[in-house]
Amino acid sequence: MSKRKNGEGSYGKRKINGTTYQYYRFPDGHFVYGKTAAIRDEKIKEYKQELAEKPENILTDNPLLTFGEFARIWLSGRTNELVGTTYGSYHNCIENRMYDFKDYDIANVQLTSLTPKMFEDYLFALAKVYSKATVDKSWTVLKQVLKEAMKRELMPRLAIEDIKIPKEKDVKVKQKEVPFITPQDMERLYKEYTDKEYPMSGNIIIFIMYSGCRVSEVIASKWGQVSEDFTSIKIDRAQSKALKRDEKGDIIINDNNKIQFVKDIKDPKSESGKRNIPLPKRAQKILKELYMKYPHEPDDLIFPAPSGGVYDRVTINKTLIRMEKRAGCTQYYTPHCLRHGYGSYLLSRGVDIKIVSELLGHKDVTTTYNIYIGILKEDKINAVLNAFDEPDDSDN
Repeated sequence: MSKRKNGEGSYGKRKINGTTYQYYRFPDGHFVYGKTAAIRDEKIKEYKQELAEKPENILTDNPLLTFGEFARIWLSGRTNELVGTTYGSYHNCIENRMYDFKDYDIANVQLTSLTPKMFEDYLFALAKVYSKATVDKSWTVLKQVLKEAMKRELMPRLAIEDIKIPKEKDVKVKQKEVPFITPQDMERLYKEYTDKEYPMSGNIIIFIMYSGCRVSEVIASKWGQVSEDFTSIKIDRAQSKALKRDEKGDIIINDNNKIQFVKDIKDPKSESGKRNIPLPKRAQKILKELYMKYPHEPDDLIFPAPSGGVYDRVTINKTLIRMEKRAGCTQYYTPHCLRHGYGSYLLSRGVDIKIVSELLGHKDVTTTYNIYIGILKEDKINAVLNAFDEPDDSDN
């Protein structure tokens, strides 16, 4: 007897010429057979890939098309327009947080059966497992899929704007505050760096701390970006993950349905990422010493790995942990904490938040404000207290 999920094809067994075969019937009526379940599943995978390469086959006269199937088709049609990390994020949403999500199966619901309540239930089910940021990312992808399905008139129109989204109080994984490295720990870390010998990763760590650059920007930087007097660096590139493709240009996905990536150096995601950063003396000192020690053609990396290529992030993290322990830092910081320590230090010295936002390469000042809201509130309180607590003649 065949088994079937809501809107999915059916599994079963059938005897043909005395031999029992495992079969699967697709929603479009297509059958695949195998003498074993493994062979059948491989044929299922092959046919799904065929459908994904020719979306029009499954989109024509198919009332049984499921939300998950359409989501896969929708994503397959965007392989050339989405950058590697974005495509990977979308793929992860569809495969891991839809198809592999056991708490609420929305992937196998037919498009024609979808309701706003289903999406609300699905999002709140996600909230019981993930953070709000992850839930929001999923909803961003699903909304795009829904809009495309409605545009193609494959399903009834839904009032997407009325669907309730989980709030921070509803999610299981609460947002963590990123600790900013304190000025005292900055000094401890810098002293540790100058007192002992560290590999190139040590230079990278201190440079991040005194430039506010992202790790991806620092490890991709070349000497051609540095001013002649070492007082500034132009950020116009970053290391990124690109999708690994075969000779035909198709994205490579392994047997575990995971996307394959290769490291690449590209322009920043947005124009705000391109910026010129003035460097304090400690950052300048690092560049001057490296300039004397290593090749410095314009196209040479400033911080090369021992192999000559781009430095590995894992090695940088390990070096930072070792430096923090030896320096006696008050807590554990990541390279990202050093970057935001740079921003908080500037704000505490009265630098305008718009300037800090530009130096950090944020898309807009709202992002900067949300990150440093605690510091800004504290500064505001201190400003009021200091203004009203100043002694005057009437107090005497």
